[in-house]
Amino acid sequence: MPKLSDTMSVGTLVKWNIKEGQKVAFGDILAEVETDKATMELSCTVPGTVLKIYAPAGSQLPVGDPICAIGKAGEAAPDPKGKPVAPKAAAAAPIPETTGIPCIPAAPAASAAPAPQSDASRTSASPYARRMAEKAALNVAALAGTGPGGRVVARDV
Repeated sequence: MPKLSDTMSVGTLVKWNIKEGQKVAFGDILAEVETDKATMELSCTVPGTVLKIYAPAGSQLPVGDPICAIGKAGEAAPDPKGKPVAPKAAAAAPIPETTGIPCIPAAPAASAAPAPQSDASRTSASPYARRMAEKAALNVAALAGTGPGGRVVARDV
């Protein structure tokens, strides 16, 4: 059960919008959850196939309890207590362990942050001053800025 408000300690699953075996995509509405303040839609954060629904509609669960498992089709649904449940059809290859809980997003892949542009390659200028300079076919970097911190402003163009 995800924490949907600052004061939420338990939530009630009002209605499921999915079934076991159904494919879901990022943003699909999985269920409606009633909190201490409102009824909210729970959207999918992990695309895949619904492997197991752990709590039926009407269940009241504390924050942090798993409500369903999402993974690859045919994969074993993890036991809510941490042990994988045997899949319906026996698989010959070992099944990789997954969290499969839609409320806990997968760790984002490490990606290189874009390198910040150096001050020499980018002149500080207001958007309006940039548009004016572009219309007048002027290079903003060639202008002397009189605005705060040497920023090029409209009167400099």
